[in-house]
Amino acid sequence: MSKPSPALLRRIHVLQHVHFEGPGHLETWARLRGVSLTLSKLYQDDPLPMDESIDGVVVLGGPMGLRDLSRLDWMNRELRFIEKTLHSGKPVLGICLGAQMLAHVLGARVYRGSHPEIGWHAVQPVETHSDLLPRENFPAFHWHGDTFDLPTGSRQLAKTDATLNQAFLWEKTALALQFHLEITQEGIEALLRECEGELIPGPYIQRAEGIRAKMDNLPDCHLHFQTLLDEFFPFPA
Repeated sequence: MSKPSPALLRRIHVLQHVHFEGPGHLETWARLRGVSLTLSKLYQDDPLPMDESIDGVVVLGGPMGLRDLSRLDWMNRELRFIEKTLHSGKPVLGICLGAQMLAHVLGARVYRGSHPEIGWHAVQPVETHSDLLPRENFPAFHWHGDTFDLPTGSRQLAKTDATLNQAFLWEKTALALQFHLEITQEGIEALLRECEGELIPGPYIQRAEGIRAKMDNLPDCHLHFQTLLDEFFPFPA
């Protein structure tokens, strides 16, 4: 039997929770790298893939939280799928809600943070010898009210003034980012439209006009995201 082409091993499956939080710049990276993206829109009850058909998973964000497990049946299915994928040794990247789901699957507590964090806030690297994130502070986009404790055995990668645990790595197969590097201008506008009720006065909540004024942060965010993806998903050249 002939050996499979390395191109066939470049298969990432995306888990999407709401229509207005999509893959964003992940699609651009996949196109540049020749990676095949497949997608389950879980809010539409799309099926989850068979384990042998994928090489890695990206879990996106969403306005729901772990407190919604009792009313959203698909979240329970998704958590079992994430756990199974990790146990198979395949990499899982979780973003925002996805990061909280990874923390939960790995046995850590997920809960309301001291302050909601919305807008552009500086991410402070904790482990400066990691190649996953920049080694100096960098701006990233945030939109969350929940946070998590670090799972046992994980490495804290980043924090912000509002949120102690912004990123962690567990056994080189689970990478959690509470912030958004994948976000695009269209994605930010969708959040401002769909979730504008969350823009209430707070020490770490920016107004819509302040968020729009910093859109020039996006190109650097996308470069950071591409570097992170290249490091975390080591597909054959």
